[in-house]
Amino acid sequence: GRGPTWVQGQFGRGIYLNGRDDFVECDFTGIGGTQARTVAFWVKVPRDSRTTEGYAIMNWGTMEETGRAWQISINPMENEGPLGRLRLGVNRGWVVGTTDLRDDRWHHCAVVMYGGHRPDSGTHVLLYVDGELEPAARKALMEIRTATDSARAHNLWLGRNLNYEDLDSKVHGGPFFRGCLDEVFV
Repeated sequence: GRGPTWVQGQFGRGIYLNGRDDFVECDFTGIGGTQARTVAFWVKVPRDSRTTEGYAIMNWGTMEETGRAWQISINPMENEGPLGRLRLGVNRGWVVGTTDLRDDRWHHCAVVMYGGHRPDSGTHVLLYVDGELEPAARKALMEIRTATDSARAHNLWLGRNLNYEDLDSKVHGGPFFRGCLDEVFV
């Protein structure tokens, strides 16, 4: 593909990711280990978003071990929470919000992981949608120890499932995200 296209964003210009082969790879390795972090962005998810286009608004780390991934998505896994909601997954641990984002409107999202001893996806992560603390619909506990120094760790990706390595990969939730992004902060 040609890569993401510039579109009218929430502020100025944003990017549109087609859900088929568009993604952005950054030089930034991400925030690793158990370090506290905040990620914020504007997202616009189409009303007709399919579960094969939900994964990977942004991520870094690796799927080679549990708890070593950091992946923010639109939940595509019905058995792990309501579809179309903000989701943070860390590989075998997750938290899924309650607001359906599949309405073709811009939403401000933030995911906060505060530090501490042995931070966990179920107890140390807060989700925010449009400035409001998002109640969790479902959670699965897993210690967070995001990989940034592993040989298999990826730098920050926008729009590509961390589990999608190549064309032979069969990945739940699809390989690429479809929708618009703007004002991404880590």
